[in-house]
Amino acid sequence: MSSSAPNEAASGDIHAVDLFLAAALRVDKTLPTLPHSDLVPDRAHYHGVSALLASCPAVMNALPPQVQAPLRQQAIAETMWDLRHRKILVPLLRDLHSTETKVVLLKETALAARNRANAQKSTGPRTAKGKARVPAGWRRCHLGCHTFSIFS
Repeated sequence: MSSSAPNEAASGDIHAVDLFLAAALRVDKTLPTLPHSDLVPDRAHYHGVSALLASCPAVMNALPPQVQAPLRQQAIAETMWDLRHRKILVPLLRDLHSTETKVVLLKETALAARNRANAQKSTGPRTAKGKARVPAGWRRCHLGCHTFSIFS
C-alpha cells in the first residue's frame, strides 16, 4: 500500500482502524471489526506502534496474512530505529548525568509539534532564518547528525 493511502481513505475508515489499534494496545478481550484492515500498517506506522502490535498474537491473528507481513516488516524497522537511538542516547545521558544535568526526555514528534504550534502563534524573537527561537530553558545538543532538545 502506498504511504498516501490513508489520505485517500475516508476519515471514518481511519477512525475505525485507530479504534482497533487502541483496543489492541489496551489488550481488550474483543477487538472491533475492521472494514479496512489494509490500513492497519500505515496507521500503526503513523502512531509508531507496529512493534507493539506485531508482538501481540491476538492482534496478528485478527489480521489477514497480507496485512501481517508489512506490519512485521515495520516492526523490524522500528526496532532497528529504536536500537540505533539507544546506542546514541545512552552515552549522551550518561555524560549529562555525570555533569549533574537533569534531563527530561520527550518524544521528538510531540516536542516538534508543540514548538511548531508555538512558533506559528509567536510573534517573539526569531532567528536569522525566521524560525522561532528555542523556548527559554531549552538547549539544543548536536551529536553527529542527530539533534536533541534538552531542558535544563
